Amino acid sequence: MEFCRIKKRFVYPFTALLGQEKMKKALLLNAVNPRLGGVLIRGEKGTAKSTAVRSMAALLPEIPVIAGCSYQCDPFQPRKLCINCRAAYNGETPPLIWRRVQVIDLPVSATEDRVVGSLDFEYAVKHGGRRFEPGLLARANRGILYVDEVNLLDDHLVDLLLDAAALGVNLIGEGGDLL
Repeated sequence: MEFCRIKKRFVYPFTALLGQEKMKKALLLNAVNPRLGGVLIRGEKGTAKSTAVRSMAALLPEIPVIAGCSYQCDPFQPRKLCINCRAAYNGETPPLIWRRVQVIDLPVSATEDRVVGSLDFEYAVKHGGRRFEPGLLARANRGILYVDEVNLLDDHLVDLLLDAAALGVNLIGEGGDLL
C-alpha cells in the first residue's frame, strides 16, 4: 500500500534570523503600515533576503478575502472592491474566506502580460467576448510580490512595478479604454 505524501514547505522562523537588523525592521514596519509602499532589499547572495521575506509572511495573520476573487478583495472594504466583486455583490454581503498572506514570486523571465494581466484569448475564441485574465500583480494584491534579481528585469517591467506601487492600483487599458 502506498501513501501519498504532501510536501509542506518549511519556513525558517523570522525570529531565528541573526543580523540584518535594518532589513528586519523595514519588513516589520511595512507589515504594521502597508501604506509605506513596500521594501526594497539589496544585498549579496546568501544574506537571507528571501528567507526574511518568506518568514515574515508566515508571521502575518490570516486576512479575509472574498471567495473566488482573483484580486483578493477585502470584504470589509466595499469602496475598494474590484469591478467584478462590485458587479457580483452590488451591496450584498459577499462570501468570505480567511487565508494566509501569499508570497508571489515574479520570475525574471516574466512578460508584461504575465505581470499586469491580459485578455483571455481562449475565452474570446470560445465565446466571442472579452474577458480579462489577471496577472501576478492581482495575485499579489494584499500580499507580497517577491522580485529576485530585479536588475535582470526589463526596464519596462520595473517601471510598471514602480507605477503600481506608487499609485496603489494597476489600471489596464487598451486604446484608452479600461478593460
